[in-house]
Amino acid sequence: MDINSVLLIIGLALSFFMAWNLGANDAASPCSIPVGTGVISVKRATILFSIFAAVGAITQGHMNIKTISRGIVPRIEPIGAITISLAACLWSGFCTWRGIEISNTYTVVGSVIGYALVDYGSFQSTVLVNILQSWVLSPICSIALSYILCKLLHRIGSNFLNNARIKRIISL
Repeated sequence: MDINSVLLIIGLALSFFMAWNLGANDAASPCSIPVGTGVISVKRATILFSIFAAVGAITQGHMNIKTISRGIVPRIEPIGAITISLAACLWSGFCTWRGIEISNTYTVVGSVIGYALVDYGSFQSTVLVNILQSWVLSPICSIALSYILCKLLHRIGSNFLNNARIKRIISL
């Protein structure tokens, strides 16, 4: 068996391990709200998460793949890909085992930066700044959007339920 076949087998095994980490750790965030409110079962939420994660990866994943694989560093060698995957899998697996909520995206980006520092001595800081900005802005924008939507839906809901015709229909 040649070295490329060995690297391919190792890479596939690490990909499966990372996919397990995604399911074990990252699936908790989008599934927790509908499961916690009793709208859907854990099993159904997990199935839906799996389906939509696959659809998202197939249709939109190429953009993140490009940023991480060719944006932070000019090129990732096969042994570097194994190293990056192994580091990300080990950290994510450890955190999952300890019950620590982490982002696998942050873990992979950190692993790529570690690789870049060893193989290239640096990395594309402008790309990293863009990534970091999204990490900071994402929760802030989510807070603002959630606040606005919640206020709006409360107002619409209370106006709807205070309508006399609706009250008569409900009381029947």
